Amino acid sequence: SAGLGAVSTLVAAAPKLDDTKASSPLDALVGADDPASAPVHAVVTTEQRLFQRAASLPDAKSALASWLPPGPTAMADFPTVLLSGDWLAQEQISAASEFARFLRKPEQLAELAKAGFRVEGQQPPGNDVVDFAPVGAPLNLGDNALRATIADTLTTPAQSPTVTIMLDQSMPTDEGGKPRLTNVVDALKARLQVLPPDSGVGLWTFDGVSGRSEVSLGALSDQVDGRPRSAALTAALDGQTPSGGGAVSFTTLRLVYTDASAKYREGEKNSVLVITAGPHTDQSLGADGLRQYISGAFDPAKPVAVNVIDFGDDPDRSTWEAVAQTTGGSYQNVGSSADPALAAAIATLLG
Repeated sequence: SAGLGAVSTLVAAAPKLDDTKASSPLDALVGADDPASAPVHAVVTTEQRLFQRAASLPDAKSALASWLPPGPTAMADFPTVLLSGDWLAQEQISAASEFARFLRKPEQLAELAKAGFRVEGQQPPGNDVVDFAPVGAPLNLGDNALRATIADTLTTPAQSPTVTIMLDQSMPTDEGGKPRLTNVVDALKARLQVLPPDSGVGLWTFDGVSGRSEVSLGALSDQVDGRPRSAALTAALDGQTPSGGGAVSFTTLRLVYTDASAKYREGEKNSVLVITAGPHTDQSLGADGLRQYISGAFDPAKPVAVNVIDFGDDPDRSTWEAVAQTTGGSYQNVGSSADPALAAAIATLLG
């Protein structure tokens, strides 16, 4: 995941084309009168798609060139896959299996090879752009959590948000072999890696006693105690340990929202991301008091949204939903921190 920051930057800065068809970037690449001023200069695509496009051009080598990165090879496992899952009928599973066997017959493999697919026992014809040279071992994409992180990076490109994370330390519940807090910390660190360096991020934590600022809000690239804020955030997250005995979430949000509003950054999407499992236990500020405070503090001219990721059956759910709605934020309930839905929620709500 070390390179996801660069990937996210590239995806976010991709040229805007007329549509999202897979063929459109190649159309823009080869159809430009002047390659230097073309909107597209490079396209990530499959070997087979490149082969077919090159075969359709009269002088392909003057318009297209290919480059295969060194190291383990990213491979697409189509055109067939076997199906499994308790939501599928046996007829569906059998049909997919039968179709896969059909495509593995010699005459079908020959057709796939002619179309530019690599198939066992057949050699694709090749052309001036794609020579089907030997490739390395397949790329290992790791566990499901890493796969989800990569998928969320590509489907939810990181922008440059201004966000204060408000993290509940009172999350000791074991989920997937780790404390819930540990899973949340891992997901936050993975997303922080892909944010642009000019993103504004701060971190507050709270337990059953008090809320505290761990890292002040500011650009990830700015220095904090002699190191980039991104490194300070990672260190602060690594230092989190689960606690028990309640959570002073409402009173902490009052402090955090005041701070975030004072540090509002013009031209950016400003927000607070609350991650909690509840319930709030400090009786000095109840649900009605928090709603009244948020209603009075919210400034439509300088909006700071409150987004909430809430675990399980939190009795404070209605309060969090109301706070999110008042500020133009979003509320999302997640059943388990071991679920890939957590990474998706953080990707959407953190930025």
